Amino acid sequence: MNQLTPEQALKRLSSTCARREVCEHDALQKLRQWQISDEEQAKIMAQLTKYGFIDDERYARAYAEDKMKYNRWGARKVEMMLRRKGIDDDIISDAIAEFADEESTTETLRKLLEEKTRSLKNETDPYKKKQKLLRFAISRGFDYSDILDILEE
Repeated sequence: MNQLTPEQALKRLSSTCARREVCEHDALQKLRQWQISDEEQAKIMAQLTKYGFIDDERYARAYAEDKMKYNRWGARKVEMMLRRKGIDDDIISDAIAEFADEESTTETLRKLLEEKTRSLKNETDPYKKKQKLLRFAISRGFDYSDILDILEE
């Protein structure tokens, strides 16, 4: 991408932030991509934060809600992805706790495992089938003990 002036970068980033949630990490990455100096990056980030365009707490809540409700991810995967974005651990914990009640998590996991079981109808070996279901659910970010509880029902 072409080099932008700091004013152009601020305008683009504020426009993007107005349309969707953006975390500090992603905004800084964009500024680096646009070859904005470190000093200007700091000024732009201060403005975006001051006017509420960037808020990592709000981003984490929106991300956790979206991934847990619509993508049907478990808490561990959401936590890992938010850590990659440089979100503080306390913010991550609060965001996940807001959307990860035990009942809905168990119900989501149960439905996912039922769907995956139907796709494994050709697997005749019960041990291999259970291993495939375990790997699938772990890759979706669910807790090992919760998966076992459901598989052993």
